Amino acid sequence: ADYEVKGGAYSNWTVIYNGTGGNLTTSPMRVAITDYNGTGFVSELAVYDANGDLEFQDTFKGKQAWVEIDSNNSIDLLDNTVKLNAVSAAWNYGLISKNSYSRVKGRYIYGKYTTGASVSPSLNAMVGWAANTDAVASYTNINHALYFNSGALIVYENSGSYAANGPATTYAINTTYEFRITLKPIGAVYEIK
Repeated sequence: ADYEVKGGAYSNWTVIYNGTGGNLTTSPMRVAITDYNGTGFVSELAVYDANGDLEFQDTFKGKQAWVEIDSNNSIDLLDNTVKLNAVSAAWNYGLISKNSYSRVKGRYIYGKYTTGASVSPSLNAMVGWAANTDAVASYTNINHALYFNSGALIVYENSGSYAANGPATTYAINTTYEFRITLKPIGAVYEIK
């Protein structure tokens, strides 16, 4: 296989995209959460190395591990979740990890994302691997992310959208999804459950 996750029971995960979009080999990268009028929230993010060992985990009891790009104080921590409130139509609010991570086959982000109460047009959020900068929260810095886009579940790689090529191409409102984005030498594998 072109990717492996130690202890990863793939029978429980749905691969929605096994991509090499943009032929990305970017390294190092950071973890990012950004949104464009989103209504959902993230309750956990973690990074695991290629051996399945935990490198970073946050359940959002504080923002100490993150650089916050938020001129309007729109990012809320509540009940161990982080929510980027629907305040911007410019993709300019987000959290970016202070730590950076090299591209290693098998390194992955694990997280939980709960969708909002609506999938009305322009309620969007992205979470995943981003460029190694903490200055910009925009989707233009996203390398590998899941894109919750007004009811459609899309993969975003290297500033380009890719329709999910697996069975999960939409998402439901008020639903928590676990996700995993596993790095390959070129590209990444995107999974949900």
